[in-house]
Amino acid sequence: NSYVVALKTAGGMPMEGVAVYVYTDDSLKDLVEFKETDEKGRAIFELPVSKKYAVTLSGVPKGYDLKDYKELAASVRQYQRLTTLN
Repeated sequence: NSYVVALKTAGGMPMEGVAVYVYTDDSLKDLVEFKETDEKGRAIFELPVSKKYAVTLSGVPKGYDLKDYKELAASVRQYQRLTTLN
C-alpha cells in the first residue's frame, strides 16, 4: 500500500526537506522507514497494511507547532498535516 505524508505551511506552500519517520506503532520503538519530503512537500511510503503506524517529523522550520506523533492508519492513505505558527 502507498501512504503519502504531505506537509504544507499555514500559507499552503509545500515543506521540502522535512524528515518523516514511520514506526510500527505509537511506542515509537521500531522504525519502519525514513524519508524526507520532496519539492511538493510529500514523502511516499510503500508499506504493508497496518492500522498502527505512527509518524514523527523532524526538521520542520522553527515556529511550527507539532504533536509528538500522528497515527498513519491503513484506511487513510494520505496524511496531510497543515502546520500552524505558534
